[in-house]
Amino acid sequence: MTTLKSPNLLTLLPIVRQLPPPRSYDGMDGVAPLQPRHLLLFLREKSKSLMHGREEFSRHHRHVLIIALRGEGKVGIDAHVFAIKAGQGILILPFQSHYYLQPLAADLAWLFITFEHPPEKRLASMRGRGALLLEETDAYHLQNLVAAWLNTRKKSDAPLHLTLILENLIRRRTKRPRRPGQEGYADVWLTRVNSLIFDHRATNFTMRNLAHWLGESVSSLRGKFHQATGTSIGRHVRHVKMRYACELLLADTLRIGEIASHCGYDTLFAFSRAFHKTIGQSPTAYRKRLLGR
Repeated sequence: MTTLKSPNLLTLLPIVRQLPPPRSYDGMDGVAPLQPRHLLLFLREKSKSLMHGREEFSRHHRHVLIIALRGEGKVGIDAHVFAIKAGQGILILPFQSHYYLQPLAADLAWLFITFEHPPEKRLASMRGRGALLLEETDAYHLQNLVAAWLNTRKKSDAPLHLTLILENLIRRRTKRPRRPGQEGYADVWLTRVNSLIFDHRATNFTMRNLAHWLGESVSSLRGKFHQATGTSIGRHVRHVKMRYACELLLADTLRIGEIASHCGYDTLFAFSRAFHKTIGQSPTAYRKRLLGR
């Protein structure tokens, strides 16, 4: 039987001797580590599997970390368009509207890590930062994360490995967000479209209004958006409004009727019908489920 030797702690003595004497014994405040909960890991290898659906909307109060293992593409997040390449990761915050621009790489392998986390300033600072290159240490922690997730006995270690990845990404985030739309005309146009949608999401605007603001016909607007994203613009507008509604429902400061008005719906009935069509349950039921009532 092999006996493990105790480490020679005396090797630490030279650097420990550099510690200054304490001025106070009160100590210093530490930064609380991130605590991701209710993790879910899954792989997507087909672009069709990235399309929106009720299942995706049922989890959109969660954070989504996308790791591109293979293949590149573009992800629309709120009003911005970001490129993501193999070896990069991008974090989507709760209630951020997101979609995938067509065409995505045919040889695709993107790892999705979704999780819940209480509101946290460091995670919020990743908003609009775009994709970040993963380093060797991230790959090491990612390998440990997946291994722990697949091992029933070690599954409880998975949040720790994810925390290390997130802390690394936050530490390396760029000082300025990547400018959206620098990838080409389609990105610039989509950024403009989404900016208008977000600016007017609290109003009952029509496709004719949106086309007029863009200076083009409704048919041109519908065709160009579907070609770029693979989804209809009407559906996208509804999803943007519903994400905003879910964010307001979770805040629990407004009545359902007030939220309907904040999302640009003239009547509570119209809002509830659109919400149920998108989410699969009523606004009241959704709020109760999220708040645990």
